[in-house]
Amino acid sequence: MRSLLASNRRFALVVVGIAACVVAVVVRLAWLQIVAPEKYVRDARAKTHSREVYSAHRGTITDFRGEVLAYNFERWDIGVDPAELADGDEALIPKIAELLEVPEAEIREKYARKDRHWVVLKRDVTPEVRRALMELQPRRVVKDGQPISRVFKPVYGQAKFVRHYPKGELAAQLIGFVNKEGVPAMGIEAAMDGFLRGSDGWTEIMHDRRGRELVYRRSREVPARNGNTVELTIDARIQGFAEAECRRLAEKYSPNFSCIIVSEAGTGRLLALANWPTFNLNEFYDPAKAPPESQRNRAVTDIYDPGSVFKTVTVAMALQEKVVTPGTRFDCTKPTAIYGRSRKMKPLRLPSDTHDLGPAASVRDIVRESSNRGSAQIGMRFAERLGERAFYDYVLKFGFGSRTNLISVIGEKGESPGKVPAPEQWDSLTITRMPIGHSISVTPLQTHDAMSVIANRGKFLEPLLVGRVLDESGAQLVEYAPHSRGQVISPEVAGTVAEMLRAVCMPGGTARQADIPGYEVAGKTGTSQKYVNGRPSARNHVASFSGFFPARNPKVIITVVVDDPKGVVGYGGTVAAPVFREVAQEVIRQLEIKPVEEPLPPAR
Repeated sequence: MRSLLASNRRFALVVVGIAACVVAVVVRLAWLQIVAPEKYVRDARAKTHSREVYSAHRGTITDFRGEVLAYNFERWDIGVDPAELADGDEALIPKIAELLEVPEAEIREKYARKDRHWVVLKRDVTPEVRRALMELQPRRVVKDGQPISRVFKPVYGQAKFVRHYPKGELAAQLIGFVNKEGVPAMGIEAAMDGFLRGSDGWTEIMHDRRGRELVYRRSREVPARNGNTVELTIDARIQGFAEAECRRLAEKYSPNFSCIIVSEAGTGRLLALANWPTFNLNEFYDPAKAPPESQRNRAVTDIYDPGSVFKTVTVAMALQEKVVTPGTRFDCTKPTAIYGRSRKMKPLRLPSDTHDLGPAASVRDIVRESSNRGSAQIGMRFAERLGERAFYDYVLKFGFGSRTNLISVIGEKGESPGKVPAPEQWDSLTITRMPIGHSISVTPLQTHDAMSVIANRGKFLEPLLVGRVLDESGAQLVEYAPHSRGQVISPEVAGTVAEMLRAVCMPGGTARQADIPGYEVAGKTGTSQKYVNGRPSARNHVASFSGFFPARNPKVIITVVVDDPKGVVGYGGTVAAPVFREVAQEVIRQLEIKPVEEPLPPAR
C-alpha cells in the first residue's frame, strides 16, 4: 500500500513538472510572439539584412549673381580588410602604395593586422585615385592554394563629402561653416541647414548565412536627394571690396574692430556686410588662425555709443511731430538750458561743442555742423512738449533696443539688442545726452537700419540677407521678399531730413570727404568717446559715418564703423567718411549707377 502511494506521488510530481515545463514553454512563446517580438525580429534581421547608405551632397551657397561661396566636393577614405586577404594580394602593394603616395612599408604593416576588418590606408583620397584603385581589384584570387571564382576586394573605400569655401575669408561671419563632425556651426550654414543638408539615400540588402549578398533579394531602394542652393543677396565683388577696406583700416589705424555695411535702398537687400577681424572659413578648426574673437559678427554682436549719427533720429522725430521746423533757431552759446514744465523747470548743463554756432543757429545749421548743444535742445524741446516716453518710443521705432530679423536668417546667437534705457531709468542729464547719441548703446547694423529709414522715405525695412532657395534643377522653391515694420516718419519729413544730410557732405559740413561729385551724397558723421576705467576718454573714440546716395532718389545705403582707431583722434569725418567714399565709388562701378542730371543746390 505504501509503495503504491509513493508511486502515485511520484507520478503526480512528474505530471506537475511536465505541466510546469509546458506552461513555461507556452509563456515563453507567448512572450516572444506577442509581448516582445520586436527585439528578436530586429536581431534576426540584423544578421541577414544590412543597409547601404548613399550620402547626399550638401547644397551650395552663392551670392545673388550665382558666384559660389560654399560647396561640397567628394573624397574617399581608403582602407583594407586584413582578415579577408588571400594569397597573392600582397603583390598589389607596390601599385597601391604608388597610387596613394604612401610608403610601401606602411602598407605592408597595415596588411599584417589580421585581427582587424578595417584599417585605413589613407584618408581624403580624390575620386580619380579611388577609381584607379578599384580598377586593380576585380581579379581571380587564390586562397589556400585553390583558385576562388568570386570577386575579392580586400581594399575598398568609404565616400564622404568635404565642405569647401572657395573665397576663403569672404563673408566668413555671414556664411558660417560646417565643423569636422558635419554639424553646421554658425551663420547661413546653421540657419538654412534644413534647405542645405538634403537627405541620404539607402538600399536594403539581404545576406545568406555566410554573409554573401543576395542580389535578387534587394528591396526598398531610396535615392539620395541632394541639398538645395541658397542664394544670398550679397554681391561678392562689393563684399570683397568692403573687406579689403576693413583690412586697410586695420593696417592704418589698428582698431579694435571695424564694420562696413552696404544695402539697397527700397528693398533692404544687403549687398555687403564686412567685419574685421575675420578668418578663413577653410581653417575654422585652427584656434591660431581662427580665434573666437575673429568669428564674431561684430555688426550685430558689439555695441557702442553712436554719437552724432544719432542726431538724425532726434531731428527726424522733432520734425515729424512739428516740434521744430528746419528754420527753428536755438542759442548754441550758452552752457545750460531750462528744461521741464511749470514749477519743475530747472537749468540743465548742455554738452560742449567743438565750435560755436552762435546764438541763433537754425536746425539746418545744427545738422550740417553737428552741434551738440543745438541737438540736445531739440531733444529737450521734444520731451517737454510730448513727454520723455514719446522720445523713448520714437527711438524704439527706429529699430534701437531690439534685435533685427536678420538674425532669424543667419542664426547669430550672440546678437545684442543694444541698450536703450527707459525714462524711469534716466538721470537728470539723460535728456541732454541721448539726443546726441550718448547714454545709449547700439550695434552697427542698428545704426544702418536707422539711416535706412530716411533713405526709404520714412519706412523701416528689415535687412534682407537670403534672396532665394533653388532646387537641384535650378527651379525656385522659396523667395524672400522685403519686410517692413511700418512707416516711422512721413515721406515728406524723410525728404527734408535727407536734404539736411546732403548739406553735411557739402562745403561747410562735417563730412566733406564723403562726397562724390554728381551723386548727391547725404549722411551723418559720428564721433563718440569710449569709456576707459569708467570715464570718457579724450583719446579713445568710435568713428562712424552712415549715409546714402543720391539724396533725392536713394539707391544705396552705406555705414562705416571704426572702433578706437589708433594714432589719430577718431573723428567720423576724417576716419570713416573717406572709407564711405571709396566703397561708394566701387558700388557705383559695380552697379553702374548713373550720376544725377541736376544736382541739388547748396542749402541756404
